[in-house]
Amino acid sequence: MQASYVELGISSMQKIYDSHKFATIVPNEDKVIEKITRKMTDKLTQAFDVLTHMKKSIEKYSVTNIASPIGTKIYNVQHIAPSTLWPKEDLRTKEDVKQNISDLNVLNYGEKYLSQLFIDSLSNRTHLGVEQVYFLASADIQKRKYYSTPGYLAQDDTYVWQLYLSLVKLRPKNIIIGIDLGVTSNKLFNIEKAVAKQIINLLDNIDHVGVIAFGTDWISPYITGYNCQIASQNTLITDECRIINATDQNKIVFNRFIDSLVKINDTTNIHVVFKQLFKSVHLNQVSMNSEPAMLVYISANKDASFNDTASILAMIAHKQNTLQMPVIINTVFITNDVTGALHKECLRDISELNFAKYNINNVNKSLYTTGIIQIVNSTFGLGLVTARIFNTLNLSNASNVNAGISLPTWRSKTKDLVVSLYVPCGIVTDLGLLAMDLHFANIAEDVTYYSNQLKYTYALLLNTDGLVLMHPSFPRPIVTNEQPRFIDIACFEKNENFTSVRARMLTEESGSHTIFDHIATVKYVWRRVLKWYIICIVIRDSDMIPKKIQTTYFADISTHYNLLHHRLDILPPSSLCRHLNQISTLDAGTLYLSASCFQSPFSYLRGTTGMSISPLTLQSYMAYIKDNTRLLANPGLKEEVRNDITVLSHILNYLMRQHLHGSLYKYVVRRYVATVNGVVQMYPGTMLNIELEPTRRHWFVRATEHPGKVVLTSPYLDIGGAGYIVTISHTIFEGNPSGEHDSTDNVVAVMAMDVTFGYIYKMLLETMPYCSEQDGTTVKCFIIDDRGYLIYHPHLIDPNEKGPVEQQHIIHKESLVANDLLNHKGFVQKVLCNNYADGTIQRYYKFNTSLNTVLTNVVHGEHCVKYYVTAVPNTNIFIGVVNFTCNDMATFCPCSTVDRLCLICNRVEQNECECPCECPLTLNNQICTQMNSSLIDNDLCAKELELPTITPQYDASNSNNKLHASIAASLKPCLTFLCEIHTSYDSCVGLLGCEWCHLDVDGETKLQHPFCASLTTCFHGVLGSESPYKDFQIDTTASDELFVSKYSSVGPVAGSIVALCFILALVFYCYRQYSLQFMERLYPCRTQTNHGGGGCVQMSSIDADTFNDDVTGHQDQLLANYPTAMDSTCPVSPYCVATEYRQAVTGVDSDLGYSTMTPHEESERLSFALIELDSLEDDFNTSDSISNNTSLLPYKAPKLLIDASKRICPDIEQLPGTTQLLPKHRMLAPVTVHRNMETI
Repeated sequence: MQASYVELGISSMQKIYDSHKFATIVPNEDKVIEKITRKMTDKLTQAFDVLTHMKKSIEKYSVTNIASPIGTKIYNVQHIAPSTLWPKEDLRTKEDVKQNISDLNVLNYGEKYLSQLFIDSLSNRTHLGVEQVYFLASADIQKRKYYSTPGYLAQDDTYVWQLYLSLVKLRPKNIIIGIDLGVTSNKLFNIEKAVAKQIINLLDNIDHVGVIAFGTDWISPYITGYNCQIASQNTLITDECRIINATDQNKIVFNRFIDSLVKINDTTNIHVVFKQLFKSVHLNQVSMNSEPAMLVYISANKDASFNDTASILAMIAHKQNTLQMPVIINTVFITNDVTGALHKECLRDISELNFAKYNINNVNKSLYTTGIIQIVNSTFGLGLVTARIFNTLNLSNASNVNAGISLPTWRSKTKDLVVSLYVPCGIVTDLGLLAMDLHFANIAEDVTYYSNQLKYTYALLLNTDGLVLMHPSFPRPIVTNEQPRFIDIACFEKNENFTSVRARMLTEESGSHTIFDHIATVKYVWRRVLKWYIICIVIRDSDMIPKKIQTTYFADISTHYNLLHHRLDILPPSSLCRHLNQISTLDAGTLYLSASCFQSPFSYLRGTTGMSISPLTLQSYMAYIKDNTRLLANPGLKEEVRNDITVLSHILNYLMRQHLHGSLYKYVVRRYVATVNGVVQMYPGTMLNIELEPTRRHWFVRATEHPGKVVLTSPYLDIGGAGYIVTISHTIFEGNPSGEHDSTDNVVAVMAMDVTFGYIYKMLLETMPYCSEQDGTTVKCFIIDDRGYLIYHPHLIDPNEKGPVEQQHIIHKESLVANDLLNHKGFVQKVLCNNYADGTIQRYYKFNTSLNTVLTNVVHGEHCVKYYVTAVPNTNIFIGVVNFTCNDMATFCPCSTVDRLCLICNRVEQNECECPCECPLTLNNQICTQMNSSLIDNDLCAKELELPTITPQYDASNSNNKLHASIAASLKPCLTFLCEIHTSYDSCVGLLGCEWCHLDVDGETKLQHPFCASLTTCFHGVLGSESPYKDFQIDTTASDELFVSKYSSVGPVAGSIVALCFILALVFYCYRQYSLQFMERLYPCRTQTNHGGGGCVQMSSIDADTFNDDVTGHQDQLLANYPTAMDSTCPVSPYCVATEYRQAVTGVDSDLGYSTMTPHEESERLSFALIELDSLEDDFNTSDSISNNTSLLPYKAPKLLIDASKRICPDIEQLPGTTQLLPKHRMLAPVTVHRNMETI
């Protein structure tokens, strides 16, 4: 690895830091926390001031304009269009709005007034980070007369009404939903499903719910604590409907059941419907605790049997008299035209219990509670429809609600994490609720980016209930892709003396508390933010206090070192070129400033300076950085950033020389260095995604876990066009004049370079020639990292795979070896940690990198597979050699093929072979001191690793930002890769941009005359294989012309058939066809976790219908998609799931094993559907060569009513010693018993 030290420039960079003076500056935590508290207080105060102003205006308007009341209005700030309203001066000059009623539409005047009020109130307040503002009118809910959904709700209003319903307290609800399957239109049937799911999603944990689907017969999901089936099996059904608590898990059960329903071409007997609904109420009387029962019948069947409404009402009256609680009947009629009037009239009579109309007298009026009918024609406004239905239980007055702030909520539509600030409106009467959604990233920015020196200090944000809202182990709000889970602070701070600290935090406005133990001295400093938040800073005195570089000057940097801002499209240099598929320059390195570098990270990321940055802004950054006079105003950077940039700039010349003239120049894709403060400098100069946070990337975090060692990552698909690459990184320590350093020193930066995957193989062959991938050999070599993930293996990347297989564990490919390695004491440790952000207990392996010997077989009898494993000194990797002489030896290592679920979650055996996996951690927001200690004794998982989001960082309509798409393809290549001149395998393997083409188009037949070709022509060695870079258009280079004319598979055949002129025309055609187009990535993007096992994304994010289609590609470890002109969004992996799952307990036989997990790691969340088993066939083939497969037999439900491809498991109660699996992640799991993995 000495070559890596030289190529990375470790010694040179360390000498540069050693030559600078460092000073210990003990931070004043009181001053720091006061500043953070003041900023957050100012933001919230200003936001509430805006709400209060609008509240007073609405109340004043309502008093003077009774004829044109204000209705519900949801206003997305990004969609504000003042020109659609009347001029502002009209509203300001007309004091008496009544005089103008004649000139305006009375019904629309209140809406226009409210819209203008929103615009006026939010103008010049972009710094607040407002996403949307809305007014929820109580009058809209209290209207009981049936009418269509209001047209002004032309958007999803689910979340806003969920907020309303959570604030206006309701009695516990007992709801049974009936769904009519006799629908002729798919559109209407989908609306039916949407209404049912909306009702379920707006319920609370204390509510009870059941679902029945009615067709020629009826079905309901089988709800029990003792039975469950895997997601791909048929949904279990029963002849009775049981209601259960509307927990998050159970909501998913019902939603999936509803999704599985299929419509029928038959009528529905309404008499049977309500007879069964009342039977279900009678069956569940005990569970309802004498609270009213609500029946909600949803129908779009215009031809249903409704001729005898009188008999239906008579039956309802009889059934009601036998019950101990009132039953409220609400109906929803789905229609898109004026037909179905008779059916609508029948439903209205049933909802309103119109007994008098049909002369029905035997009615118990004490239990007489009327319901409503709602007519719906679209999926818009369903939140309001649900609120009206719930209002039949008598909502409390919204004006009694106190002003407040909601918990952070992830909006699936906008992909944002927001908090809702709300105030009640109403003086004499109840007007409604006024609320404003703010980006949580803006509220918590100073806590999120407080420090990257987590060993010494970090910050927390919690609410006054003690729930942690922001923690270093949580993903940044701006890249969050699912609803976070909020757990009590006692789960994070596990010191036995923390109970007293917690009590003080929740009761005192401010304070500090120091805890002493035998490990460290920990100091907690906290401040209250208004009535809702608590900011806490934690300082660990046992660790070395990080030092800061004393003031440095750019000096002669401007003359000796050329440094450009990475936005080459806005401030282009004199010479631009194309490095593979990226806009680059070889004349200089580029500077990237992450959000951590700015005093207001949110303003940089989401404000005008981030999304549509101007040349003037960039020039101000660079001028400030190079200003030796220190007279220029700071454009918003943190004070330590300028010193970081100055120090890093000294290494650029070295990186340039090594890249252009070093011994590995043919194999290195790019070189870069990043500081702990978020500064990145790179060569060749390249543009990066604005949301990239280098300190949370895999190569950075793993390097800091192994200070002073060379660290290699697993291979992944480079977004820049280099194919599969491996990142090599190394830490840089604080400067020391003596030049002496050890692993305990504080890390100030990480240097890294990306090399081709082929170079890793080439490097292996140079030291171990017998590792050559030759036919007939019985020897295989592999390289793994300290977590057991493969960096090299002969079968790590299958050319016939639909997508790349990344983050493969040694258990996936060499189960016999992995199983035996567990028997070496002190070498492998199975580790557990709690990830409270996604609610999982993670299991992963840690290999002892201090190994100074060669390990071989421990278990005797497995003599036909012999292995040797040893550590590479001063690195995080191990090299292994396997020699096999037989193919029939078996071992068993359970690995899920569809998610990361562990087989057995209630015990952990250190010597038990299993893939890295996870178990559910469900604390339900309880205080950890009240929970079973086995759940909370595990260490806290390290901070969440992440990739930048796919959001383009430029405005396509801005002429300054069109360079990226318009000229990237026309730029000349920075370096010319003449793959064709390399005639041997040894000279071709690992070359940047080249592949040794040795397989025909079928991926199996070997070419008689293999050759060296470009990646776009022979990706991963297969002639004509589909390249992830096939659609990136570039000008054809001379080397491309040479290849087309020489290796076209069409030209030689055509030459034997047609004349020379036709050959020339065909060659020209092939020339055009082989020209690369804009890059469209085909594979799932990659998300690393702190365990190397891949970040978790909800299984609901994967679309079953599109899984087998071409999807988009992997994210680079460092680079974002922006500079490569890739416009496709990045899908998620099917192998990582949300975490509150429950393990299946079925009535069918199974060996309780899983086949080998072969995760196509997220190469993100990550928006968020189950994969078909057919799509997993290739994955099963990647497991052991010889295996015994079994499967679970599905329960056969009536095909008439259930769509088997979408059926899932009902919810269950947890049994002792079992693991609960979230229903939406249950899947039919084939079982593979491993036999000599990869030995054929």
